[in-house]
Amino acid sequence: MNVVQGAAQTVSDVAGSVVDTAKAAAADTVKQVAKTPLDILEELLGSSGAPSGDQKSDEEQGGGGQMAKAAIAQKMQQDDSFKVQEQQKLHTQIYQQSESYYQQKKQMEAQQQAVAEQQKDQKKYQIQQLEKKKSENYQVKAAMDASNAEKSSNVGAG
Repeated sequence: MNVVQGAAQTVSDVAGSVVDTAKAAAADTVKQVAKTPLDILEELLGSSGAPSGDQKSDEEQGGGGQMAKAAIAQKMQQDDSFKVQEQQKLHTQIYQQSESYYQQKKQMEAQQQAVAEQQKDQKKYQIQQLEKKKSENYQVKAAMDASNAEKSSNVGAG
């Protein structure tokens, strides 16, 4: 039983380590995702946070800080223009989808109207056929009545 308890404890320890590692990885990922392009740029340029002892101040760098500021400004401008381009793409895509939707709707309405018109024409045709058959049946009945009247008058005369 000691072996089983020891194995259970080991599994528990390993599971705890895996959970801790997963939590740490998730926290690091969240931190990386939460960074703005400006944070990443500052990190790359080494200007994030307070200057340390081996970093020079802007005056000591002799314009290096100005270059970093210019690079940051340029990056921000690029980000802004990228956002504008993406918004324009989205607007264009939405417009195209709307146009497509309205064209499909228009086609469906035309098809429905054509089907309704065809049904209306078919109903008219059926009514005409019924009236024609009714007329023919009436004529046949009238001829039979006339024929029966002749027969009955011939039978009574004889």
